This record gives sequence, C-alpha cells and structure tokens, in this order.
Amino acid sequence: MAAKATIYKAKLNIANMDIHYYDEHNLTLAKHSSENDLRLMIILAAFILNANDDLVFCKGISQDDEPELWQKSLGGDIELWIDLGQ
Repeated sequence: MAAKATIYKAKLNIANMDIHYYDEHNLTLAKHSSENDLRLMIILAAFILNANDDLVFCKGISQDDEPELWQKSLGGDIELWIDLGQ
C-alpha cells in the first residue's frame, strides 16, 4: 500500500512593486511521503518569487516529464519551467 501525501494549505498575499503584481493566492500543496519539509518550502518560495496568474503547480516528483511549477501561454506554449533537483 502506497503512503499518502500530506496536504498543506497556504494563503499568500504577494505585493511585488518592481513588476506591479499584487494578488492573493490560496494554495493547496501536497507533500509526497518521500519529500521533506525543506523541499516543500523551496517549492513555495519558487512560487512566491515567480508569482503570476498563470503559474500552476504540476505533479512534480511523481511525474518525470513535468516540473514542479510551470507557466503556459494562452496558446499552450510553456513560458516558464521550474524544476527542482531531488
């Protein structure tokens, strides 16, 4: 039987005056049993540093051909690919 993921919720208020981005994000993060807390915090920090309305979480460690975070254009082109090591 596979171990289940631990679910975390985070509410972020981001105010980036350099690029004039101001928004609130209600995030639900899943930490796989093979991941540690540091990796989860790094993924969250990557989201904060690259925050955008089109930035989404992917399957991450459970999927080899997808990053932890990516941003796609309306046409489906990948604009930003954020991948973390293991």
